[in-house]
Amino acid sequence: MHLLDDWETRVISHADAEEMGFYQEKAKQNEAFAKAVILLKRVHEILRIIVKDIKETLKTEDVSEKVIQQFPTVNNKRNS
Repeated sequence: MHLLDDWETRVISHADAEEMGFYQEKAKQNEAFAKAVILLKRVHEILRIIVKDIKETLKTEDVSEKVIQQFPTVNNKRNS
């Protein structure tokens, strides 16, 4: 679970902070940036969904192929 904790405490919390402050201000000033922010928020939401799904799965199951297959997806989204 250490990797999931890292994603939640660092990546997702950083995304939350960006979405609430800096990005919103910049998006008001620049329409092209506003469109990029919309796409970035979608990526952030996908990360949240995948992390939540993995955590829920691990409450009732051991690590499985289903769980492992989601990790590259999260890592790829994280690096987007």
